[in-house]
Amino acid sequence: MNALAEEGLLRILRGDHDGALPLLERAVELGCTDLAILIELARAYRLKGRPQDTIRLLAPIIAEANEPAARYELTRARLDAGDFQTALEESTRLIEALDLSAVKPHELPALVDTYEVGAEAARGTGDSIRASVLYNALHSLLLRYNRRDLAEQVRHLEQQHVREAAERNVTLDQTDADAPRRQVADLLAESRQHLDHGRVFAALDASYDALTLDSMNLRPFLDIAAGYVTADQSAAATTLLRSIEAVARLRGDGFDLAPAQRLLGRLGGDRTLRERAITAWLEQGRTADASDELCDLAEEAEAAGDWPQAEADLQRLLQLEPDHTAATVALARLHRRAGRPRDALSLLVAADGRLQAGGRGDAALALWATAVTQLPDMAEVRQAYGERLMRRGRPREGAQELSWAADIATHQGQDVAVDMLLRAAQVQDELDDLPAALRTYDRLMRQAPGNAQVQEHFVGFCLRRGRPDLAGKTLRTLADYLLSQPDASAPATAVAALTQLMVLHPDDAWAYEQLAAILAREGRPQESLMVYRQLAGRRPDDAEVAERVRALSSTIGASTQGPATEG
Repeated sequence: MNALAEEGLLRILRGDHDGALPLLERAVELGCTDLAILIELARAYRLKGRPQDTIRLLAPIIAEANEPAARYELTRARLDAGDFQTALEESTRLIEALDLSAVKPHELPALVDTYEVGAEAARGTGDSIRASVLYNALHSLLLRYNRRDLAEQVRHLEQQHVREAAERNVTLDQTDADAPRRQVADLLAESRQHLDHGRVFAALDASYDALTLDSMNLRPFLDIAAGYVTADQSAAATTLLRSIEAVARLRGDGFDLAPAQRLLGRLGGDRTLRERAITAWLEQGRTADASDELCDLAEEAEAAGDWPQAEADLQRLLQLEPDHTAATVALARLHRRAGRPRDALSLLVAADGRLQAGGRGDAALALWATAVTQLPDMAEVRQAYGERLMRRGRPREGAQELSWAADIATHQGQDVAVDMLLRAAQVQDELDDLPAALRTYDRLMRQAPGNAQVQEHFVGFCLRRGRPDLAGKTLRTLADYLLSQPDASAPATAVAALTQLMVLHPDDAWAYEQLAAILAREGRPQESLMVYRQLAGRRPDDAEVAERVRALSSTIGASTQGPATEG
């Protein structure tokens, strides 16, 4: 048995397959189970045009014999026997099992054979795109290993295949002319459904089935390529897209390559390809697609730190769609990052004005809502959002936004925070949200203790809410604070606060004394005397007050009859 096998192998090496066949067959009949002998016999059968004998020999043992050479021979035999579908499935499994990261130079011819078998099987089943994918993948692999000679041969094979496929249109024998179209539509809908649920390879199978009814329909495969990207199959996506591009160019039927160019550009970081897609979409009047791609390009440029390019992309986008919310906010964000906050705010205000003028109030509100998230450090943006919320009948939310805007402004040391908080407090008062209003006023008075406008509003709030004691306490605190300040304008404000305090609490001697003292220091003794006389009238038994009236009267050279007479 061994002698027969050895002699058979020697004859194969000499190219004598006719002489080797009976020797190897006899060795197998005698019980030879050496896999190498079986593979050589199977190859001899195939080369002699007997693929069925190859299948008969290898099919029973292939599941146990995990040997690539045996699998290849079986796959090749199925291809030669016309069983294209099985050959395609088996060649796909062979290719998926390959470790392409560590291919040795002497293994390249076997790889070429494996890919070519897969491509031929795909052509046999009518799967033109899958054949192109395999040819392109093999071409890229050979270039990676610097085998340009083999790569060029593969490229010629692929171009020949594309030309043949373009000339051949698979038709079905049927009476209902609409039936194939409906079936194709169903298969493509199934493919889309698979993609929507992340089942990329199931979608691919459905699209391949559609090809048997509508040869060379490339559009579904753009979706498949996008699905590959989603499934982190970038290499497969690139190969498929380049195949689509090659097929479309050879067909020359005006197929829209823009989606393929966009995906290829994204995968390879090639901005030029994406610009071509944008140009094509603009020529087709598909402004929305062009705008979306420009928006993505701008975002990527900004992330890479190329702010001038990002700004140029956004400016171009806004020329196409002046009211594009995302682009407007993104450009405002760039202005802010470049230290131009006024430009950022002006851009948003201008866009808001256009939207409002066009009766698109909801879109204008959405613009500010987006801007708030993208420009969180701009108090003016959040203030504008709050004001617009209140105009749209949402005062509670608007007041909250103003409070948050004040937080930002306070942190940045902006005086405008007082105005924001005061507006928020007024809205909370109008909403009868007393706890919130009290919290806001308390914050205001701690943040701006000498602001007369704040105190005036709070005193009014207290009086309206039946809290005169709190109003009086506030006025006394304000006056005390103002009197301790070196600011020359403080006494005038303090006079107003003390006067109002005397109206609220006519028996508060401190208020009279402080007001009289201010007037005396300002060289207004007559008015100071009048204040003391009012206090003496309120306290006729207070000897100290009566003495001050007499002393002050004497000082200014005026006679007085005493508190009783004056009263």
